[in-house]
Parts: sequence; C-alpha cells; structure tokens
Amino acid sequence: METDPSITVRHNPDLLRYEVVDGDSPVGWTEYVPFDDPTGPQRIFWHTTVDDAYAGRGLASKLARYALDRTIEAGLPVVVVCPYIKGWLGKHPEYEPRTVPVRPEHLAVVPHE
Repeated sequence: METDPSITVRHNPDLLRYEVVDGDSPVGWTEYVPFDDPTGPQRIFWHTTVDDAYAGRGLASKLARYALDRTIEAGLPVVVVCPYIKGWLGKHPEYEPRTVPVRPEHLAVVPHE
C-alpha cells in the first residue's frame, strides 16, 4: 500500500460517516446510521465508497478497520448492510463477535440511494 502522509482517516459525526481525507478533502467514506435497539445502541454501516482516483491503495480497507475499531471502542455493536464491509469482515473474522445479524428493523432505517 502506498503511504501518503496527506491521507488520513477521521470520524465526521455531523455527516454520520468516517472519511478518508486527502489534505482537507474527503476522497472516500463509509456511512452509518445510529440504531436504538432494545438491547442498547448499535451502529449500522450501509455504504462505503472511495474515489476512483484513489483506487488500489488499500484505502477502503484502512477506512473499514478505522471505522469498526472506533465503533467497537465506543461500545457499539456493528450491523453490516454495506457490501464492501461485509466482504471485508469475511477476511477479518476477529470482528465477528462484535457484529449483530441484520434484521428487518435495521433495513427499515437505512437510507436508499
């Protein structure tokens, strides 16, 4: 993976997403929806994208790891609707214990593009 010090990952809670940023410009993100489950709050990840100009650098993987690690550190279970993160989790089974199966109630609150 190419290392570029101008590329970082951050949480942007105002937009409900984690972002890959080049300088100050977002070049990718993974979006989530907070979900109030009777067992406690959860975070539903529903969409991930990285600009084509930044493809092939491993940025989506870095973004997924950062977002899931921060979510878990905050004590929130992860609900995965996003196809990219679902595939990423298949390669990182250590995250499985912190995930919650998707239910119809989760899907009902996910935005539709």
